[in-house]
Amino acid sequence: SGRKGLGVKEIYEKIWRGSFPEVVSDGGGEWELFYESYVSTYIQNDIRERLRVGDEGVFRRFMEVVAGRTGRMVNYHEISKDVGVSEPTVKKWLRVLEDFGTVYLLEGYQNERSKRLIKTAKVYFMDTGLCSYLSGWLSVEVLERGAMSGAILETYVVSEIIKSYLHRGRVARMYFYKDKERREIDIVIEEEGVLYPIEIRKTSRVVDGDFEGFSALGELGVKVGHGAVVCFVKDLVAIGEGVEGVPVSFI
Repeated sequence: SGRKGLGVKEIYEKIWRGSFPEVVSDGGGEWELFYESYVSTYIQNDIRERLRVGDEGVFRRFMEVVAGRTGRMVNYHEISKDVGVSEPTVKKWLRVLEDFGTVYLLEGYQNERSKRLIKTAKVYFMDTGLCSYLSGWLSVEVLERGAMSGAILETYVVSEIIKSYLHRGRVARMYFYKDKERREIDIVIEEEGVLYPIEIRKTSRVVDGDFEGFSALGELGVKVGHGAVVCFVKDLVAIGEGVEGVPVSFI
């Protein structure tokens, strides 16, 4: 491929910085100022116009709460409790963030063969720099070592895959998998009737347990293609029958 996988620190630097051109090129000095002004302008212009929110501070709190839950299943009740607004309001506000492309709701995979699949969606921020800022991770080091380091890595990979489809003028047929037996797969991409499972791991050494959920797809009577574990390996590496380790930087 000619490409080599980037290390943990370089990837988290990209994740923390985010993808806005202003912060990608500024060397990091104005990171906090940029996101502060982005959030207040976003709420004052786009959100106020769309929702006529009386208290802008409450909507900001809502964005912070959702950012802290990136990569997790949407729980309207908990978000409503944390923000202090009703569940219908949370649903409406989340739809607005989705309409503006600020977050993406990844649906659980559904199949008529199984009644045991989870239907709740997962929420992902589309820009990991904005998500880091709203969650209060103000340096790369703290983010990489903190409680959200796995969720923000997953958010980065999910958002990069979605963007790669959008750049090609396509919509990703993309889901996550979870069933009542608690078997999970971070991403399932459907292409021409074939399901491709992807796990995301903050590791440079993949073991069988990192992709044990893949076998669940075979029980659904669908065609299952090559699987991938996106992680910190240095290059593409075969790690099981039909499964490859893929460097995060290849995404």
